[in-house]
Amino acid sequence: GGTVTIPNYFIAGLVLAIMILPIVSAISREVMATVPSDQKEAALGLGRAIGETIAITIVIGDAPTLSHHIFNQGYSLAAVIANEFGEAEGTHRSALFAAGLVLFVLTLIVNVIARLIVKRSAGKGYRGPTAGAGAEGGGILLVDAAAGV
Repeated sequence: GGTVTIPNYFIAGLVLAIMILPIVSAISREVMATVPSDQKEAALGLGRAIGETIAITIVIGDAPTLSHHIFNQGYSLAAVIANEFGEAEGTHRSALFAAGLVLFVLTLIVNVIARLIVKRSAGKGYRGPTAGAGAEGGGILLVDAAAGV
């Protein structure tokens, strides 16, 4: 209730937030530039995993039941861990850790298989556009898929 005037705490906070935005952005950019690339990739992977868990939890229906029909609602393993970990105690918490271990092992297996496929295909070599162009620029160019080269 009451009369709203233009000079107020909200407007002062809004103007101050806009005024400090450039310095906060510049400092954040400098800090992010010093972070090693492998740590940046790990942070992006964690963010992606959390986002995927939340998206799947919402889309699948978040129903803690097992269904025999593909069009019914359900629960993913990651959603079970995310939803129930806060209230879990004792054996239930241990079961959630075991579910996390299962997810980790499955992810590890998929990543190892993917790396083997990439390594095998990179080992065969790639003939670049300069292959056979003479002694100076010719030859076989090996592609390192992991390094993006």
